[in-house]
Amino acid sequence: MRVRKAIGTVALWALFLLGLSGGSGFWAQEPQPAIRVESKTVAAGESTTLDITVIDIPAPGVNDVQGSLRYDPGVMRVTNVTALSGFTLFASSIDNTLGEVQFAIAVVGGNPVRQGGLVRLDVQAVGSSGQQTTLDLTINVFRDPEGDDIFTPTELASIVEDGTFTISGGGPPPPPPPGGGGEVQVHVFPNPARTRATFVYSIPNGTTEATLWIFDLRGGLVFQKSLDTGSNRYRWNLKDAAGKEVPNGPYYFRVGVQTAQGRLLSPVGRLLIQRSP
Repeated sequence: MRVRKAIGTVALWALFLLGLSGGSGFWAQEPQPAIRVESKTVAAGESTTLDITVIDIPAPGVNDVQGSLRYDPGVMRVTNVTALSGFTLFASSIDNTLGEVQFAIAVVGGNPVRQGGLVRLDVQAVGSSGQQTTLDLTINVFRDPEGDDIFTPTELASIVEDGTFTISGGGPPPPPPPGGGGEVQVHVFPNPARTRATFVYSIPNGTTEATLWIFDLRGGLVFQKSLDTGSNRYRWNLKDAAGKEVPNGPYYFRVGVQTAQGRLLSPVGRLLIQRSP
């Protein structure tokens, strides 16, 4: 009886160890690769940083990255881009009117990166308490030291994790947007727009009426909308006044307001409509 019991115990342990080595649910899952945008909550007017990082990239690692990050420029402004983890920043552009940062980085004379930071963005909260924007990351190039793509486009899209930037209460009032000046400002996101576009506007106190105009490249009026002076945003479905979808392509927009001091106009903005094929 003792022999049979001992044999039975050994058999159970053998099955248990086999389960561990065979990955049948006993053993921890393999690490999952990710490209992640940091999320943060800060006070209005506060400056901070946001990191874009990689996690558990297959060996030998990533050597060359190009991408872009889109955000609502009425909530957040980017002031600088820095490469991390031994990467060199070869090119970058910051457009706080459209709400987009583009970057190109690569490892020069060093080891490819499997885990760590890609780039760091210096940012400032320019919106009001309670506002939030999605940090929409797109990676166009993600290559190993041999210049080969590490993931297929579908795989690459599936491992990108967007972040959020939220403005909490308190803090000093946000500074005015750079460039254009004036008391009326309007920004749009996302840009390019595929299904909808959100216009975020800033108008003086005491405004009695506000209007959004959207024009085509020839200057023809495509859409006009009376805006709620008690709000600060309007969501457009990319359709004209007749309810027909406007064609893909570039458009111009601006906001005009009526105040006790007279009529004021925002600087002209540019919106690209680019629906998926």
